[in-house]
Amino acid sequence: MLSDAFVAAWLPGTEAVGITDLLFTDGKYDFTGRLPYSWPARKCDNSINSIPSHLAHLPSPEFEQTAQNGHSPLFPLGYGLSLNTEQSDRYGIDTNSIELDARDYGCGIDQPDQTVATEPLELFSHTASDDFALFIGGTATDWQGIPVSRGSVTEIEGVTTTPIDRRHQQDAVRVEFTGESPGQVYLGVSDGEPIDLKRYFNSGGALEFEIAIDSIPTVPIKIAMHCIWPCIGEVDLYRYVSGNVQLGDWMTISIPLADFEEAGMDFAITSTPFLVNTDQPLKIRLGMVRFIP
Repeated sequence: MLSDAFVAAWLPGTEAVGITDLLFTDGKYDFTGRLPYSWPARKCDNSINSIPSHLAHLPSPEFEQTAQNGHSPLFPLGYGLSLNTEQSDRYGIDTNSIELDARDYGCGIDQPDQTVATEPLELFSHTASDDFALFIGGTATDWQGIPVSRGSVTEIEGVTTTPIDRRHQQDAVRVEFTGESPGQVYLGVSDGEPIDLKRYFNSGGALEFEIAIDSIPTVPIKIAMHCIWPCIGEVDLYRYVSGNVQLGDWMTISIPLADFEEAGMDFAITSTPFLVNTDQPLKIRLGMVRFIP
């Protein structure tokens, strides 16, 4: 049930007695406070809709949210109610007909893809598109990604990659984490701009990848996805391994995208669809990586 009104008292501290006088003295005192700034109507509105009188003759910058470009406030500057309704400053607003903002996605982005994927998306393979590239990084690079060569060794402190053949020439990679410092290997968007892969989540899809573990892990192996750091979804690889792991044997792992979403991933702003990181010694090989619907 919605309230008829609410009190924005902010941090009343020792002056809270002034609030209780208003609430519990049967009208002896009245509310006189008014909004010192506008109250936004939508979740992504953020500007104060007031123009100083000495600047009223100047045009507003295009990027600024104003009532003239579709950002009228829910409650304008100066709005406020009093127990004595004749003293209220309602500005003609009918609080019984307010439409709530149903937006359920982040600000500054388009509405997430509502379609359903029907074809696999190759992220890393001999047929993968150029939309994604393999990188390594770590504390040695201040976590900046270093492109992984598909034709020669790529090395930073803590991580080394070597191209290898699986089904086709140099279509897979050997990764060695030395444990000298934390490091990671990951697939990232090539141009750095997040991409909307929500259609694969909508389809009930999964992350499918080939991996061979060539050394005994000393800590759990985490598989992660990023949606512009610190937005991240991370799961434990061994939750999805059936049977015993044989060192050196290739495995095809399938992890429901819903598990990443439950762990915090937002597929509408995918920046890293696959990542492995550790600060301990670990040797692995990675083959095909893809999203399947």
